[in-house]
Amino acid sequence: MGPRVRERSKTFFGTWTTVTNGIAHDQYGDVEGPLIFESNVYPGVWHLWVDDISPQGYVPFETGNITSGAWTHSNGYTLPTSPRHGTVFPVTAAEAANLASIV
Repeated sequence: MGPRVRERSKTFFGTWTTVTNGIAHDQYGDVEGPLIFESNVYPGVWHLWVDDISPQGYVPFETGNITSGAWTHSNGYTLPTSPRHGTVFPVTAAEAANLASIV
C-alpha cells in the first residue's frame, strides 16, 4: 500500500508537488481506495474517505481548506455496513426523492 500521498498540479501533465503524505496512517495504518469529493451540504467543506483494510471499510475525514493537506476525522457520520471502493456523485433533491420512493 505505502503512504497515502496527496499531490497537486496546475495541469494534468505539469509538475506535481506533494501537499501531504501518510494520510490516516497514524490512526489506521495501511488504507487504500481514497475517494475525495466536495460537500453538497456544507459549502467549502471537502470529504476524504479511505478504505480501512480491516472489516471497517471506508473511514471519513474532512477539511475546510482543500489546499492545506490537513484532514480531520469526521464526526457524526453514518455509512452503510463495511462500505468499499465506491463513488460519490451529486443528485438533486428531486432525484433523491425519486430514488427513495423506489428503494
